[in-house]
Formats: sequence, structure tokens, C-alpha cells
Amino acid sequence: MRLNNIVILFKEFYKAHTPTLSIRGGVKRRHRNALFTTDTNKHYRRKHLNMVPDMYKAKEDANPKIETLKRGPGRFVCNRMDIQYIARKFLKGVLPKAGEMKVLGGKMNIKFYHDNNTGKWMLEKN
Repeated sequence: MRLNNIVILFKEFYKAHTPTLSIRGGVKRRHRNALFTTDTNKHYRRKHLNMVPDMYKAKEDANPKIETLKRGPGRFVCNRMDIQYIARKFLKGVLPKAGEMKVLGGKMNIKFYHDNNTGKWMLEKN
């Protein structure tokens, strides 16, 4: 009877200290479980993620014309998608009136206006 109790205790000890996470039991060990998921795929788990701060990640909705003008001077003709992006992002949905010039983003010093000669919306930085 006493030997039987020892065997049962040994089984319980072994069951509680197995490093596996099987159905039969085991203790979850921190080093065996991934801590986070990656940014691109929530099902892909790694223990050591090389996490990148948000300020260095590529902006998915950034307009390439505005990003080019941020780096240096230039002038671009806006298409319909550019106008919608500028109105949503910078002008709160309201386009400037004819002859009115808007400056986008303060420090960027990018001008957005309607050119009367060509009849098109323009982005310009000097």
C-alpha cells in the first residue's frame, strides 16, 4: 500500500514537471511560449521580435507626391485621388475656393491651390 502511494506521488510529480504542453498535462514554461506576434502576421509567433518603432515604419496611406515635396522643392499636378487625400488629411473635407491658396501641414510649407491657367489643382513647394 505504501509503495502504491509512492508510485502515485511520483506520477503526479512527473506529470506536473514535464516540459511539454500536451493534453496529458504539464506546466507552461515561459521560455517555451512565444510572447508576442509579429506585425505582419498574427499567427506567426517568435520569442524575440525585432520590434520597430512606429515612427520608422512605412506609412501605408502616405501620398507619394506629398512625401516627395517634403524632401525638397517641386511642383505636381493633382489627380482625383490626390485631391481626396489632401481634403481628408489636411483640409477637413473642405477644398479651397478659386484663387485661394492653402498651406499644408504648417512646417512642410507645401502650397495647394487651383491653377486658373491650366484648370487643375496643384501642389507646390519652393
